[in-house]
Amino acid sequence: MRLSQSLFKTRREVPADAETRGTQLLIRAGYLHKVGSGLYARLPLLTRTLHKLGALIRKELDPVAQEVSLPALQPAALWRQSGRWDAYRAEGLMFAVQDRAGRELALAPTHEEVAAALAREVVGSYRDLPLSVYQIGPKFRDELRPRAGLLRTREFMMKDGYSFHADAADLRRHFGTVSDAYGRILTRLGAPWQRVEADSGSIGGAGSREFMILSDVGEDELLRTPDGRYAANAEQAVSRAERVGASPFAAFARVHTPGASSVEAVAAALGCAAGHVVKTLLYTARVGGGPESEQVWPVLVCLRGDHSLNPVKLRNAVAARVDGPLLSLEAAAPGDWTEGDRTEGDWAEGDWAEGRYPEGEGGTLPLGFVGPDLPDTVVARRAGVRPEFLRLCDVAAAGARGFVAGANEAGWHVAGADWDVTHTRPEVAELRQARAGEASVHDLSQRLESARGIEVGHVFQLGTRYTAALGATFTAADGREQPLHMGCYGIGVTRLAQALAEVWADDRGLVWPAVLAPHTVMLTVVDPGDPAQREAAESLYAALRAAGLDPLLDDRDVRPGVKFADADLVGLPWRVTVGRHAVQGEAELTGRRSGETQRVRLAEVVNELRARLAAGLIPG
Repeated sequence: MRLSQSLFKTRREVPADAETRGTQLLIRAGYLHKVGSGLYARLPLLTRTLHKLGALIRKELDPVAQEVSLPALQPAALWRQSGRWDAYRAEGLMFAVQDRAGRELALAPTHEEVAAALAREVVGSYRDLPLSVYQIGPKFRDELRPRAGLLRTREFMMKDGYSFHADAADLRRHFGTVSDAYGRILTRLGAPWQRVEADSGSIGGAGSREFMILSDVGEDELLRTPDGRYAANAEQAVSRAERVGASPFAAFARVHTPGASSVEAVAAALGCAAGHVVKTLLYTARVGGGPESEQVWPVLVCLRGDHSLNPVKLRNAVAARVDGPLLSLEAAAPGDWTEGDRTEGDWAEGDWAEGRYPEGEGGTLPLGFVGPDLPDTVVARRAGVRPEFLRLCDVAAAGARGFVAGANEAGWHVAGADWDVTHTRPEVAELRQARAGEASVHDLSQRLESARGIEVGHVFQLGTRYTAALGATFTAADGREQPLHMGCYGIGVTRLAQALAEVWADDRGLVWPAVLAPHTVMLTVVDPGDPAQREAAESLYAALRAAGLDPLLDDRDVRPGVKFADADLVGLPWRVTVGRHAVQGEAELTGRRSGETQRVRLAEVVNELRARLAAGLIPG
């Protein structure tokens, strides 16, 4: 390809709205053009890079799955069968449209429903299993705040795959096979990466893993141990809670704590550690399949005072216990619980609480004085509201003895409380946020370390969630009809390209490895008007193309300094410069990463590049 004939333009200024270095460089180097909020045109250089990524993905997946192409426009009826239509609409993720006949459709954020519907038609018996398919194509999500270029955008390219199995054991085997393939893909790209245990999110399933490119610009925190035996997204990570020591309270008593509505204030007033306090948090869960069938569940959560709640763990715990899809889970805003002029029925945004307590004087109670035994009688008796709390307690808080808690009256707490003696123990679940520095579960000597990562892949064991809902069954060997066991496997292709741009860059521009670079070599002609240079460059261009080395010829009539700056900005692995040494039959070969240059005979340039590529060398 010749730059003089290409759709190619670089920028010297840094785009004002490009938050990360990778975004800035992709735009400045002519790979990407912003069209609108979260919308980008992928220009020729990036298109070629994405083709290379696609080829690498196909090479690893073709031995274990078949490539298909599923429609991006999907009937809402399939999503309603799975129960996700209203949930995705409530979260604002779905681009929902209507056709001319008024039928509701979605621009696909993902394809679980369509894949399950396909399996429902093509799988008849266990003899048709296992079945594994994948595709590489566009996805659409109505991001509230698109940011960081291709890392969080509204339209993107994804490789998504789906597998179907006769039992959970075969699903686990294929889950491992695809995970291994993902590991090989990321290893070949040469960037630092980490496989972590992860939350399944709105897709669901019994288990999932994320694949992250390690980068300081990553939105996700991961926690891992130095021995390499444990790594998890912070949303999913577990650790051993630090011991807080024996409680100083030998007997149960009500204690006056005027104005002490925070854990820190209560601990200071009573002379105990924050870990001796059990705090009570209140949430509102909206459950159901639509406005008319929606139900409100009041949720009460107990947590040790020195711990933080993990909202993802809480959401999962609530979703597993409510009757229907969980549409939203929101904490009460501080003003809803502490303003004394709230009228009856306004408590917690008017959803479920009356705002009166057995020992109170009416109005609202400051949240810091709410205790684990807050009675169900405070729940409003109105249509669509569950008349009792869903009560949950974190594992660490469930082990507390002689603890301090709210007394359900402003200005008062109780001390020396014990579960199953003074207070009924709520249902126990893992709810707290693990933190860096805490001991790992598998080895007390291993302390969790924090790192940042960009999620580029995610694999799920979905089980029968979708297949059972959509009636995707098969006839087992014993003649019984059973739902298929399903797996889901995704790689964000455009997201991965930018994640690598964040890693493979320096202060001069992008630095692509050969396996990903849109071209292998930049062939720069210093002075196209010089007959010797022009003739040598044309001859070398033809030889490089014939050798399959995919050169990009910079034959533009611009200053040499502009060409060299653009070569660094574009970031191809090698630059071959044809300049004043052309009359001596020589060119300069420069490694992009190191900037080191050596003179090479024109006749030896092809062989020299072949040798370096065969050795798998990263330039410099």
